[in-house]
Amino acid sequence: MATFPPEMQWLRFGSRAGASAPQPADGGRAARFAALAEGLAAAERRIESLEAGVRSSPAAVEARLAALVAGIAAAEQRLEALETVSQAQTARAERLDRLAASATAGAPIPSSACAGVVPSPEDQVQEAKVGAAALARGFSAATAAFHYVPADYYDRTLEERKSMLGAPSVDYLCKTIVVENRKWQLAQALPPPADGDVDTMAARSRYFGVVFQYGARFKKENMEREVRKRGGLTKKQCQILFADEAEVVAMTGFIHNVSPHLEYHKAVS
Repeated sequence: MATFPPEMQWLRFGSRAGASAPQPADGGRAARFAALAEGLAAAERRIESLEAGVRSSPAAVEARLAALVAGIAAAEQRLEALETVSQAQTARAERLDRLAASATAGAPIPSSACAGVVPSPEDQVQEAKVGAAALARGFSAATAAFHYVPADYYDRTLEERKSMLGAPSVDYLCKTIVVENRKWQLAQALPPPADGDVDTMAARSRYFGVVFQYGARFKKENMEREVRKRGGLTKKQCQILFADEAEVVAMTGFIHNVSPHLEYHKAVS
């Protein structure tokens, strides 16, 4: 299981047990709401004043009036956007509070679902298996959570996915790929490190799960450099390529950009 960078610790399996989850900051949200409301009131007063004098110079006043109306419409759109962000942040804060409250010893990893999404029995079995593995690796009910999304989740825009998960921005959204060291046999043929270092042996594995942001670009050269560094390998002992799709499905049960139980979701939708 990969460890997320500190700025993404609140995500699924995103921080170690005991790590504090980031709390959504208001960032002057109330002040921005107040400023927008005051601006709307001032614009309405100006419109009333302009309407009183529209007969004296109708063309100029009507142009200014149209500009003010457009400004009010834009301000209303910004207010709606801020309200949407506020609701998402409030929901996220409530979810974090629930996670913290349930972070007792042995508490299972909690789960939630988008409206209309019903987890299948297979989903629940997989959730229990992954949840147990997460707890065994030091995660807790306060640092990890499952969230079920619609079957067409990967057909949605990143903005829609962000809203479904309650993430502050699309930069918090990550994806996972499986890569293979095609020279793994050469790597594993090396004698084990004298100190029995687990990380060194892990870097000599055949397959690797890589978690990175949607906005980032995976560069195999960087991956190869890191694997060689950690595993004490030469360039001839490390060649990172995407793993065969059939092998990935067999290992993980997940098909690229497809829910593992898509047919079930379709059946209940």
